[in-house]
Amino acid sequence: MRAIEKTIIIIIYVVVLGIAAYFILASLFPEKLPFSTNTYTIKASDSKIFDKLSSFYIEDNSVLGDKITINDKIVRPITSAKKFNIVFLPKVNIKENTNATIELNLIFGEGKYSDIYLNNELIFPNLDNYELIKENDFDYIYVKKDILPYIVKDILIDSTNTEEFIYKNFPSTSVWSTRKLNPINIVVDDYVKKDTLIDGTFRDNLKLAVYASGDLSISFTKQDLNSYIGQDEYTIRISDVNDNVIYEGLLEDDGIKAKRNLGREQYFKINKDSLDAGVYYISFIKDNYNDASDSTVKNIKINSNNVLIIGTFLPWDKFEFYTKFKFPNKIGFYYWWSGKDQIIDVSGSQKLKINLNEEWRDKRYDVNLTNGDFYFKTVKGYLWIYNDFSSIKKENWFEIPFSQQDNFDFSDVIIISKEIYNKEANEFNFNKDLISNLKTTKVNLRVLETNVVYFNYIKFKIYSI
Repeated sequence: MRAIEKTIIIIIYVVVLGIAAYFILASLFPEKLPFSTNTYTIKASDSKIFDKLSSFYIEDNSVLGDKITINDKIVRPITSAKKFNIVFLPKVNIKENTNATIELNLIFGEGKYSDIYLNNELIFPNLDNYELIKENDFDYIYVKKDILPYIVKDILIDSTNTEEFIYKNFPSTSVWSTRKLNPINIVVDDYVKKDTLIDGTFRDNLKLAVYASGDLSISFTKQDLNSYIGQDEYTIRISDVNDNVIYEGLLEDDGIKAKRNLGREQYFKINKDSLDAGVYYISFIKDNYNDASDSTVKNIKINSNNVLIIGTFLPWDKFEFYTKFKFPNKIGFYYWWSGKDQIIDVSGSQKLKINLNEEWRDKRYDVNLTNGDFYFKTVKGYLWIYNDFSSIKKENWFEIPFSQQDNFDFSDVIIISKEIYNKEANEFNFNKDLISNLKTTKVNLRVLETNVVYFNYIKFKIYSI
């Protein structure tokens, strides 16, 4: 009998000591324990999702409504458009800068959408102004409703590949996607290896797209403004459609780092041989040494007849350019320097006079245009031009596959990956890698339309590094 009692006492001691040791190890090395979990979950069905004594909670209890059931799931409507924090406050020791992932599961109301932001980054757009035009095994493809009258659905060129479908039907268009789109290399039938001169002076960043085969030759002049104290440099980078950098070089300062007059002209020439036929991107990247860009590039000459200016650019002198819209679009202008008010002449499919008078100084001027060909003539520089694609002349234009935008505004085509969105179930499931700090990690969420999106759950998982 005494032996049995001793055995029971020993077992009790071992169990108690084991539990104590487990909790001590859990506080010091939580990731090492076989029975520990590094996943924390907030569910709409939980009663303590706002409990600040928990390790994982929602900071603001005014953003969610009462529990309801949708598709046999208990959810809560997001009732506020304000930003709110989801807080991970570990009760155990976690290494600083630990890898983590966050998983967010939301349900949309029937036929309703909203912009959703995670850490101020758009992760799902409001699709109210878009229509589903194509679905394949991997994606939903939406187009802006404004351009539907210009699309003949019966003659759309079909493809099971999303990127090919966009290029065949909507080339040279702006695209926003929930995933990184794969590049498409193309063949341009009218390519000729002859020099194109971009007759203009540009300040700040400048990005060009060029179709080349065999070799690529670029020459240009750099000239420092010397308006600010500090070295004035440009980085020039040439990359292919897969973002492989095939050349990168530094265009150094002219030797004058103080505030002085316009610097001397510096001539540069770059040659790259043995290039496969395809699209290449040439980026002039300004330095970060000055309060504003303090250098210019001009007289850019490229040995290809197919050259585009990609995105926003800043001519420093008068400039003429061409653009082409398959669908109605807008182009923007902005000047800030007194005395640079001007009238911009527009010809082609529409004839306009854009009057950038003094009232428009320090304000962006947007003009809506129909589909078609347009020629612009500016008479003064110091003018930001906001456009997706531009060329020097019509004969330099070529249909680039598409431009994936970080900014959702004005995108003609929207790609929603089926990995994150189930249209039949109206369910959005999003994962993002994070770095978890030693003490507290906060993730902010914002849904712009109220009572349209329903909160189901959010998970936070940490990984040892």
